[in-house]
Amino acid sequence: MTMKPSHIRKAIFPIGGTGTRFLPLTLAMPKEMIPVVDTPLLHFCVLEAIEAGCEECIFVISDEYNQRNIIENYFSNNGVLERRLRAAGKSEQAEKWRAKLPTPDTLHFVEQKHPLGLGNAIWLSREIIGDESFAVLLPDELLFAKPGCLSSLVSAYRKQKNGFLVAMQQVEQEECHRYGILNVGDEKVADEPVELYGVIEKPAPGSAPSNFAIIGRYILPADVFKLLQPSEKVEEGKEDTPLTDALEVLIKSSVSSRAMLFNGERYDCGSKEGFLAAILARSKGAL
Repeated sequence: MTMKPSHIRKAIFPIGGTGTRFLPLTLAMPKEMIPVVDTPLLHFCVLEAIEAGCEECIFVISDEYNQRNIIENYFSNNGVLERRLRAAGKSEQAEKWRAKLPTPDTLHFVEQKHPLGLGNAIWLSREIIGDESFAVLLPDELLFAKPGCLSSLVSAYRKQKNGFLVAMQQVEQEECHRYGILNVGDEKVADEPVELYGVIEKPAPGSAPSNFAIIGRYILPADVFKLLQPSEKVEEGKEDTPLTDALEVLIKSSVSSRAMLFNGERYDCGSKEGFLAAILARSKGAL
């Protein structure tokens, strides 16, 4: 069993998707850099990771849309703009803009040559992660709470001896086919993490073991990498390596496999409807 440090130092952001639902805009920029009024999706997600104590950000990107340059430029120190703001008497705005953003030396980029899914994106980050437990944040899921969702997961994970911990939320029964659905057995779901008895990716209608869905925040052990080892077919781009398959193996093993209910505001920005809802909430000062 690999070690688990006293805190989670590294966070993976899988952003190599094609963003087809947001074409033609995603021809020019990654979906994760589309702004929610004035702030890109990825910015919110990175701030959530930093709040939780993460010190290094790993972006799994595609090589098709110049993603690395766009993200590096965004998180780099824009000295020209800051000088202009200060010269215009807007020093407070300059400081607020830079506040809490990661420094360039803490950013890592891993290229995902083919859209092989979340499991493959995580596996590609194995050399940077090493033998530590780590976080995975999906920027499509815009989550707001105080403390943040990942901060709550990290606090709960410190009490675990090993295994994994994910965030979950109840969804409508008719929406279960869109998510990874968790089997929580007869566990009473409240504020504390509950044990898991299984997970099914996008179950067929009527076959979901519950209506508790994983919502894009994970803390995983480095042991998951050996379960995500791609086959030759995956390397050739012919099939995916689902993360849920690896989680199911962990659940059946002796490690602790748990999920924690998220009680904050959630916006599924993988859809235009969810993105619009987030924009409206931001414009009204709710986010």
